Amino acid sequence: RIGFSRWEHLGPVNDVKLMVMNPDCTQMVGLGGTGGKPSNSLVQFHEVSPGEFVGVATSRRGTIQAGALVYMDARAEGGVDGVLLDEQHARFEILTPNVPTGEASPPAGVGRYRRPFPLGNGRFLVSWADGDVNERNELAQTAPNFGIYLWDPDTRRRTLVFDDPNFWDGYAIPVRPRDVPPVHPGVLAPAPDPNTPAIFGSIDVTQTGLNETVRGAQFDGTPLSEALRETTRVRIIEGFSSEIGPVRQFGLTMHEGAAILGEAQVYEDGSWEAAVPPQLPYHLQAIDRFGMAIRNQLLWIQANPGEERRCGGCHEDRVGQVLPRSGPTTLAQQAGPE
Repeated sequence: RIGFSRWEHLGPVNDVKLMVMNPDCTQMVGLGGTGGKPSNSLVQFHEVSPGEFVGVATSRRGTIQAGALVYMDARAEGGVDGVLLDEQHARFEILTPNVPTGEASPPAGVGRYRRPFPLGNGRFLVSWADGDVNERNELAQTAPNFGIYLWDPDTRRRTLVFDDPNFWDGYAIPVRPRDVPPVHPGVLAPAPDPNTPAIFGSIDVTQTGLNETVRGAQFDGTPLSEALRETTRVRIIEGFSSEIGPVRQFGLTMHEGAAILGEAQVYEDGSWEAAVPPQLPYHLQAIDRFGMAIRNQLLWIQANPGEERRCGGCHEDRVGQVLPRSGPTTLAQQAGPE
Protein backbone atom coordinates (compact mmCIF):
# COMPACT_ATOMS: atom_id res chain seq x y z
CA ARG A 1 0.00 0.00 0.00
CA ILE A 2 0.95 3.66 -0.34
CA GLY A 3 1.31 5.98 2.64
CA PHE A 4 1.00 9.75 2.38
CA SER A 5 0.27 12.93 4.32
CA ARG A 6 -3.15 14.52 3.81
CA TRP A 7 -4.24 18.04 4.67
CA GLU A 8 -7.54 17.85 6.54
CA HIS A 9 -9.85 20.86 6.78
CA LEU A 10 -13.33 20.28 8.17
CA GLY A 11 -14.69 23.09 10.33
CA PRO A 12 -12.41 23.39 13.39
CA VAL A 13 -10.08 20.66 12.09
CA ASN A 14 -7.15 22.07 10.13
CA ASP A 15 -4.16 19.74 10.22
CA VAL A 16 -2.13 17.12 8.35
CA LYS A 17 -2.59 13.42 9.09
CA LEU A 18 -1.03 10.23 7.77
CA MET A 19 -3.15 8.08 5.47
CA VAL A 20 -2.69 4.85 3.54
CA MET A 21 -4.41 3.48 0.44
CA ASN A 22 -4.13 0.86 -2.28
CA PRO A 23 -2.20 1.76 -5.46
CA ASP A 24 -5.49 2.37 -7.29
CA CYS A 25 -6.56 4.88 -4.58
CA THR A 26 -9.14 2.54 -3.03
CA GLN A 27 -9.56 1.83 0.69
CA MET A 28 -8.14 5.15 1.87
CA VAL A 29 -7.86 4.92 5.67
CA GLY A 30 -5.96 6.56 8.50
CA LEU A 31 -2.42 5.53 9.35
CA GLY A 32 -1.60 7.95 12.16
CA GLY A 33 -2.71 11.21 13.69
CA THR A 34 -6.47 10.67 13.77
CA GLY A 35 -6.42 9.49 17.38
CA GLY A 36 -3.93 12.05 18.69
CA LYS A 37 -0.51 13.26 17.58
CA PRO A 38 2.41 15.32 18.94
CA SER A 39 1.97 18.23 16.53
CA ASN A 40 -0.52 19.79 14.16
CA SER A 41 1.04 18.17 11.10
CA LEU A 42 2.83 14.90 10.34
CA VAL A 43 4.85 14.99 7.11
CA GLN A 44 7.66 13.26 5.18
CA PHE A 45 7.35 9.87 6.90
CA HIS A 46 9.23 6.74 5.89
CA GLU A 47 8.62 3.19 7.08
CA VAL A 48 11.72 1.85 8.85
CA SER A 49 10.20 -1.58 9.57
CA PRO A 50 6.66 -2.95 9.21
CA GLY A 51 4.36 -0.61 11.13
CA GLU A 52 7.17 1.66 12.38
CA PHE A 53 7.84 5.06 10.84
CA VAL A 54 10.06 8.12 11.22
CA GLY A 55 9.09 11.54 9.93
CA VAL A 56 8.67 15.20 10.81
CA ALA A 57 6.31 16.78 13.36
CA THR A 58 5.65 20.43 12.66
CA SER A 59 3.13 23.21 12.22
CA ARG A 60 0.68 23.37 9.34
CA ARG A 61 2.14 26.69 8.16
CA GLY A 62 5.15 28.94 8.47
CA THR A 63 7.88 26.30 8.86
CA ILE A 64 8.50 25.09 5.29
CA GLN A 65 7.36 21.68 6.61
CA ALA A 66 10.51 21.53 8.73
CA GLY A 67 10.35 20.48 12.36
CA ALA A 68 11.24 17.82 14.89
CA LEU A 69 12.07 14.24 14.00
CA VAL A 70 9.45 11.87 15.37
CA TYR A 71 9.07 8.09 15.62
CA MET A 72 5.62 6.53 15.19
CA ASP A 73 4.68 2.97 16.10
CA ALA A 74 1.35 2.10 14.46
CA ARG A 75 1.60 -1.66 14.95
CA ALA A 76 -1.50 -3.32 16.28
CA GLU A 77 -1.11 -4.90 19.71
CA GLY A 78 -3.26 -8.01 19.85
CA GLY A 79 -6.71 -8.06 18.32
CA VAL A 80 -7.89 -9.89 15.23
CA ASP A 81 -5.38 -11.91 13.21
CA GLY A 82 -4.37 -10.11 10.04
CA VAL A 83 -4.91 -6.60 11.46
CA LEU A 84 -1.39 -5.19 11.37
CA LEU A 85 -1.95 -1.46 11.94
CA ASP A 86 -3.88 0.43 14.60
CA GLU A 87 -3.96 4.15 13.80
CA GLN A 88 -6.29 4.90 16.71
CA HIS A 89 -3.62 3.91 19.24
CA ALA A 90 -0.49 4.91 17.30
CA ARG A 91 2.36 5.78 19.67
CA PHE A 92 4.73 8.70 19.09
CA GLU A 93 8.18 9.62 20.40
CA ILE A 94 9.91 12.91 19.60
CA LEU A 95 13.51 12.06 18.68
CA THR A 96 14.77 15.67 18.77
CA PRO A 97 13.08 17.09 21.90
CA ASN A 98 14.72 20.53 21.65
CA VAL A 99 13.25 21.19 18.20
CA PRO A 100 9.86 22.96 18.25
CA THR A 101 6.89 21.09 16.83
CA GLY A 102 5.07 24.40 16.25
CA GLU A 103 6.03 27.76 14.78
CA ALA A 104 8.26 28.90 17.66
CA SER A 105 11.90 29.78 17.00
CA PRO A 106 14.37 27.14 18.23
CA PRO A 107 17.55 28.01 20.16
CA ALA A 108 20.73 28.63 18.17
CA GLY A 109 22.25 25.41 16.92
CA VAL A 110 18.99 23.45 17.27
CA GLY A 111 17.35 24.32 13.94
CA ARG A 112 14.77 22.20 12.15
CA TYR A 113 14.81 18.97 10.16
CA ARG A 114 13.27 17.84 6.89
CA ARG A 115 12.75 14.46 5.24
CA PRO A 116 14.56 11.76 7.25
CA PHE A 117 15.53 8.85 5.00
CA PRO A 118 16.36 5.53 6.74
CA LEU A 119 19.64 3.93 5.72
CA GLY A 120 18.85 0.52 7.21
CA ASN A 121 21.59 0.67 9.83
CA GLY A 122 19.68 2.77 12.36
CA ARG A 123 20.92 6.08 10.98
CA PHE A 124 19.18 8.57 8.70
CA LEU A 125 19.97 11.00 5.93
CA VAL A 126 18.28 14.28 6.83
CA SER A 127 18.09 17.87 5.69
CA TRP A 128 18.81 20.36 8.46
CA ALA A 129 18.94 24.12 8.74
CA ASP A 130 20.00 26.25 11.69
CA GLY A 131 18.11 29.31 12.85
CA ASP A 132 14.42 30.09 13.06
CA VAL A 133 13.20 28.31 9.91
CA ASN A 134 9.86 30.07 10.24
CA GLU A 135 8.24 33.30 9.10
CA ARG A 136 10.93 35.38 10.83
CA ASN A 137 13.25 34.34 7.99
CA GLU A 138 10.84 35.90 5.52
CA LEU A 139 10.60 39.11 7.56
CA ALA A 140 14.40 39.29 7.71
CA GLN A 141 14.64 38.35 4.01
CA THR A 142 17.18 35.69 4.98
CA ALA A 143 16.45 32.18 3.75
CA PRO A 144 17.42 29.19 5.91
CA ASN A 145 20.27 27.07 4.61
CA PHE A 146 19.40 23.38 4.38
CA GLY A 147 22.27 20.93 4.07
CA ILE A 148 22.46 17.12 3.95
CA TYR A 149 23.51 15.42 7.18
CA LEU A 150 23.90 11.93 8.60
CA TRP A 151 21.90 11.76 11.82
CA ASP A 152 22.44 9.16 14.55
CA PRO A 153 19.39 8.65 16.83
CA ASP A 154 21.54 7.11 19.59
CA THR A 155 23.83 10.12 19.98
CA ARG A 156 21.52 12.71 18.32
CA ARG A 157 24.57 13.99 16.47
CA ARG A 158 24.67 15.27 12.91
CA THR A 159 27.55 14.66 10.53
CA LEU A 160 27.72 16.95 7.50
CA VAL A 161 27.49 15.14 4.18
CA PHE A 162 26.96 17.97 1.70
CA ASP A 163 26.03 21.64 1.84
CA ASP A 164 25.95 24.07 -1.06
CA PRO A 165 25.24 27.46 0.57
CA ASN A 166 23.67 28.72 -2.64
CA PHE A 167 20.92 26.07 -2.64
CA TRP A 168 18.62 24.14 -0.37
CA ASP A 169 19.93 20.58 -0.26
CA GLY A 170 17.21 18.04 0.39
CA TYR A 171 15.55 14.73 -0.47
CA ALA A 172 18.86 12.85 -0.57
CA ILE A 173 18.56 9.15 -1.44
CA PRO A 174 21.52 6.75 -1.44
CA VAL A 175 22.24 5.17 -4.83
CA ARG A 176 22.42 1.44 -4.15
CA PRO A 177 20.97 -1.83 -5.47
CA ARG A 178 17.42 -2.68 -4.42
CA ASP A 179 14.74 -5.18 -5.26
CA VAL A 180 12.35 -4.23 -8.03
CA PRO A 181 9.06 -3.41 -6.29
CA PRO A 182 6.15 -5.69 -7.17
CA VAL A 183 3.36 -4.47 -9.42
CA HIS A 184 0.02 -4.78 -7.66
CA PRO A 185 -3.11 -5.02 -9.80
CA GLY A 186 -5.93 -2.66 -9.01
CA VAL A 187 -8.52 -3.84 -6.51
CA LEU A 188 -11.26 -2.71 -8.88
CA ALA A 189 -10.23 -4.57 -12.02
CA PRO A 190 -11.36 -4.13 -14.66
CA ALA A 191 -12.10 -0.47 -14.01
CA PRO A 192 -15.85 0.08 -13.58
CA ASP A 193 -17.91 2.68 -15.36
CA PRO A 194 -17.01 6.07 -13.81
CA ASN A 195 -20.70 6.68 -13.16
CA THR A 196 -21.02 3.56 -11.01
CA PRO A 197 -21.93 4.65 -7.47
CA ALA A 198 -19.79 3.84 -4.46
CA ILE A 199 -21.26 2.10 -1.41
CA PHE A 200 -20.90 3.40 2.15
CA GLY A 201 -22.16 1.48 5.15
CA SER A 202 -21.65 0.14 8.66
CA ILE A 203 -22.06 -3.31 10.15
CA ASP A 204 -23.32 -1.96 13.49
CA VAL A 205 -23.31 1.79 14.06
CA THR A 206 -23.61 1.32 17.83
CA GLN A 207 -20.09 -0.14 18.04
CA THR A 208 -17.45 2.45 18.99
CA GLY A 209 -13.95 2.53 20.39
CA LEU A 210 -14.26 6.17 21.51
CA ASN A 211 -14.43 6.88 25.23
CA GLU A 212 -16.59 9.99 24.92
CA THR A 213 -19.80 11.39 26.38
CA VAL A 214 -22.66 13.16 24.61
CA ARG A 215 -24.42 16.29 25.91
CA GLY A 216 -27.39 18.12 24.48
CA ALA A 217 -31.04 17.40 23.74
CA GLN A 218 -31.99 14.16 25.55
CA PHE A 219 -28.35 13.38 26.43
CA ASP A 220 -26.61 14.66 29.56
CA GLY A 221 -23.14 13.18 29.84
CA THR A 222 -24.33 9.95 28.25
CA PRO A 223 -21.53 7.57 27.15
CA LEU A 224 -21.22 7.60 23.37
CA SER A 225 -21.64 3.82 23.22
CA GLU A 226 -25.03 4.22 24.92
CA ALA A 227 -26.11 7.31 22.97
CA LEU A 228 -25.44 5.59 19.64
CA ARG A 229 -28.23 3.13 20.41
CA GLU A 230 -30.61 6.02 19.67
CA THR A 231 -29.33 6.29 16.09
CA THR A 232 -32.13 6.03 13.54
CA ARG A 233 -30.36 7.33 10.44
CA VAL A 234 -26.92 8.25 9.14
CA ARG A 235 -26.67 11.63 7.47
CA ILE A 236 -24.27 11.85 4.51
CA ILE A 237 -22.87 15.35 3.91
CA GLU A 238 -20.97 16.40 0.80
CA GLY A 239 -18.33 19.11 1.19
CA PHE A 240 -17.41 21.98 -1.12
CA SER A 241 -13.91 23.44 -1.02
CA SER A 242 -13.41 27.17 -0.55
CA GLU A 243 -9.85 26.86 -1.88
CA ILE A 244 -11.00 26.90 -5.50
CA GLY A 245 -13.74 28.59 -7.47
CA PRO A 246 -15.40 31.98 -7.00
CA VAL A 247 -16.79 31.33 -3.48
CA ARG A 248 -14.11 31.91 -0.85
CA GLN A 249 -16.23 31.88 2.31
CA PHE A 250 -19.34 29.98 3.38
CA GLY A 251 -20.97 31.92 6.21
CA LEU A 252 -19.19 33.15 9.32
CA THR A 253 -17.67 29.90 10.59
CA MET A 254 -14.66 27.88 9.48
CA HIS A 255 -16.89 25.20 7.99
CA GLU A 256 -16.81 24.50 4.27
CA GLY A 257 -19.90 24.71 2.17
CA ALA A 258 -21.91 21.53 2.50
CA ALA A 259 -24.96 19.80 1.11
CA ILE A 260 -26.92 17.01 2.76
CA LEU A 261 -26.78 14.25 0.18
CA GLY A 262 -29.27 12.12 2.07
CA GLU A 263 -30.01 10.13 5.22
CA ALA A 264 -29.74 6.35 5.24
CA GLN A 265 -31.97 4.22 7.43
CA VAL A 266 -30.35 2.38 10.32
CA TYR A 267 -31.84 -1.11 10.68
CA GLU A 268 -32.59 -2.99 13.87
CA ASP A 269 -29.14 -4.60 13.83
CA GLY A 270 -27.41 -1.20 13.63
CA SER A 271 -26.49 -1.56 9.95
CA TRP A 272 -26.99 0.87 7.10
CA GLU A 273 -25.93 1.18 3.45
CA ALA A 274 -26.08 3.97 0.90
CA ALA A 275 -25.08 4.38 -2.75
CA VAL A 276 -23.29 7.71 -3.28
CA PRO A 277 -21.66 9.51 -6.23
CA PRO A 278 -18.00 8.47 -6.34
CA GLN A 279 -14.86 10.59 -5.93
CA LEU A 280 -16.45 13.29 -3.80
CA PRO A 281 -15.64 14.25 -0.18
CA TYR A 282 -18.17 13.24 2.45
CA HIS A 283 -18.48 13.15 6.19
CA LEU A 284 -21.10 11.37 8.26
CA GLN A 285 -23.36 12.08 11.21
CA ALA A 286 -25.15 9.51 13.34
CA ILE A 287 -28.52 11.18 14.01
CA ASP A 288 -31.41 10.43 16.36
CA ARG A 289 -35.16 10.44 15.76
CA PHE A 290 -35.22 14.23 16.12
CA GLY A 291 -32.65 14.69 13.33
CA MET A 292 -29.97 15.81 15.81
CA ALA A 293 -26.40 14.60 15.41
CA ILE A 294 -25.23 12.23 18.12
CA ARG A 295 -21.71 12.14 16.68
CA ASN A 296 -20.29 14.31 13.89
CA GLN A 297 -17.45 12.70 11.96
CA LEU A 298 -14.70 15.32 11.47
CA LEU A 299 -12.86 13.38 8.80
CA TRP A 300 -13.44 13.42 5.06
CA ILE A 301 -13.99 10.07 3.37
CA GLN A 302 -14.32 9.18 -0.28
CA ALA A 303 -14.58 6.18 -2.60
CA ASN A 304 -13.97 5.32 -6.23
CA PRO A 305 -16.64 4.13 -8.69
CA GLY A 306 -17.84 0.68 -7.67
CA GLU A 307 -15.88 0.70 -4.42
CA GLU A 308 -17.60 -0.62 -1.31
CA ARG A 309 -16.54 0.92 1.99
CA ARG A 310 -18.08 -0.56 5.10
CA CYS A 311 -16.86 0.17 8.59
CA GLY A 312 -17.56 -1.83 11.71
CA GLY A 313 -19.37 0.96 13.53
CA CYS A 314 -18.90 4.55 14.65
CA HIS A 315 -15.11 4.63 14.98
CA GLU A 316 -15.05 1.06 16.23
CA ASP A 317 -12.00 -0.52 17.87
CA ARG A 318 -9.46 -0.81 15.07
CA VAL A 319 -8.13 -4.18 16.23
CA GLY A 320 -11.47 -5.67 17.19
CA GLN A 321 -13.96 -7.55 15.08
CA VAL A 322 -17.54 -6.44 14.48
CA LEU A 323 -19.90 -9.17 13.23
CA PRO A 324 -23.47 -8.74 11.98
CA ARG A 325 -26.09 -9.35 14.64
CA SER A 326 -28.49 -10.91 12.12
CA GLY A 327 -26.36 -13.69 10.64
CA PRO A 328 -23.73 -13.82 7.89
CA THR A 329 -24.89 -10.49 6.39
CA THR A 330 -26.45 -7.35 7.80
CA LEU A 331 -30.08 -6.37 7.31
CA ALA A 332 -28.88 -3.40 5.26
CA GLN A 333 -26.94 -5.68 2.92
CA GLN A 334 -29.96 -7.91 2.53
CA ALA A 335 -32.17 -4.93 1.67
CA GLY A 336 -29.60 -3.31 -0.63
CA PRO A 337 -28.18 0.22 -0.51
CA GLU A 338 -30.48 3.23 -0.51
